[in-house]
Amino acid sequence: MIFVIVPLGKAAKDVIDWMIRVVVYVLASIAGGALVGLALGLLGTVVYSVVPGPAAVWPVVLVGLLALLYGLHEAQLVRLPHPERGWQVPNAWIRRWPIGGTALFGLILGTGLFTFIPFTNYYVVLAWEAGTGSLVLGTLLGAAYGLLRGLPVLVGGTLMLLNKHPLDFNMWLIGHITAWHRASAVLLLVVAGFLLGVLLKGM
Repeated sequence: MIFVIVPLGKAAKDVIDWMIRVVVYVLASIAGGALVGLALGLLGTVVYSVVPGPAAVWPVVLVGLLALLYGLHEAQLVRLPHPERGWQVPNAWIRRWPIGGTALFGLILGTGLFTFIPFTNYYVVLAWEAGTGSLVLGTLLGAAYGLLRGLPVLVGGTLMLLNKHPLDFNMWLIGHITAWHRASAVLLLVVAGFLLGVLLKGM
C-alpha cells in the first residue's frame, strides 16, 4: 500500500495531491474498520440477549482464551487456524480513479477481512468488538483498527519526500518479522493474563 499512495514529485501540487489521497485513504480505512466493528457489536448484542448468566462473563472468557491461544500461536508454541485471504487490491483502481480508487483501497483494507492478516491479534480484536455487546464500542474499536491499518501510507510518502525509497523500510520490517511476532505474543499473553486473572479473582 505504501508504494501506491506516495508523492509523485516534490512540487507543492504533488505533495498536496498526496496529502489529499492520504486523508481519503485513512478516513476510508477507518470507515471499513468501523463497519466491521458495528456488525460485530450488533452480533454481540444478540448473543447477550440469549446467553444466560452474567452478561459480563462470556466476552472476558472468549477474549481471554483467544488471546492466550493466539499468544502461544505467535510464540510458535502451538499452531492454530489462521484464516485469511491472499487477495490483493488491484493497483489499477488508483490509476483509473485516483480518489475513488484510493477510497476503495482504504475501505477494503480497513476491514481486515479480504487480504493477508500478518498477525493473529486481529482475531482477538474481532472477538473484543463482538464481546462489547455495544454498537458504539464495537464501532469505536473497529475504527481504531482501521486507523492503525491506514497510517502506514504516511510512512511511505514521508520517506519519498526525504529521498528514501520505502522499499528499504519495508525490507527492514520484513527482516525483523520474528521480533514483531514475539512482541505480538507478549502483548496477547499479557492481555490473556489480565482478563483471565480478573475472571478467576471474581469467582
